[in-house]
Amino acid sequence: MFKVPGYAGVAQTSFANLDDMKFYNTECPAHAALKETAAGLGLTEPLLVVYPEEEPSITD
Repeated sequence: MFKVPGYAGVAQTSFANLDDMKFYNTECPAHAALKETAAGLGLTEPLLVVYPEEEPSITD
């Protein structure tokens, strides 16, 4: 999630394996465009990135 004046956003991406995640982070043109757009919004804090070991679940 990110918040700057006038903007708030959240994105979730899931990958089948570590190689897919590495491709997305370093080679994917769509992700590069997203990072460029986000950089132009004036973010003052780093984005929160979470790498869960397992699928998250909600229990009562």
